[in-house]
Amino acid sequence: MKIGYQGVLHSHNHAAALAVTEEMQLTEGSFELVPLISSKNVVEALLSGEVEYGLMAVQNSIGGVVKESQEALLDKDLELVKEVILSISHSTFKLNNSIKNDDITEVISHPQALKQCATNLKRIYPNAMVAPVENTALAPKYVVEGKFGKNTAVVCAKVAGEYYKMTLVEEGIQDKSDNRTTFNMFRVPLTR
Repeated sequence: MKIGYQGVLHSHNHAAALAVTEEMQLTEGSFELVPLISSKNVVEALLSGEVEYGLMAVQNSIGGVVKESQEALLDKDLELVKEVILSISHSTFKLNNSIKNDDITEVISHPQALKQCATNLKRIYPNAMVAPVENTALAPKYVVEGKFGKNTAVVCAKVAGEYYKMTLVEEGIQDKSDNRTTFNMFRVPLTR
């Protein structure tokens, strides 16, 4: 069974996909998680038959509706199979300790994560502009690979920043401690 998900390894969507497979009591080897980065890619993979199930974030308690998913699902005939709600904790990272927070000129992440952390980002990085990227877990990858300048910070799950060996600045930077995201898993209706 192939389950496509919005995001990549170490993203919150990846954590949601793992939570869904546990809830469904799927055994290791009986499923494959397919990182598809965007909601649009998830819907296209479902409709083409590339994956049997597709998972994406649809709503957040701070940031509201996930616009990317709403647009991808518009006028699509898909069946909701499962819903999972996860607590979301964002962390911020920089390339290394030699970079001061005041020297950070840009903070990158998924637009939803930037919304969820807007007030705290202004406090931590008063001189920085925010810029969206496709996924929170791609943000540290992009900085480490040099696609953004060394004075760029990222917002992502702690596991993603640690995976790319970036320097942790602060954990739990979402503007409200009770930050939850609803993830929905869809399939093409069987009666189709």
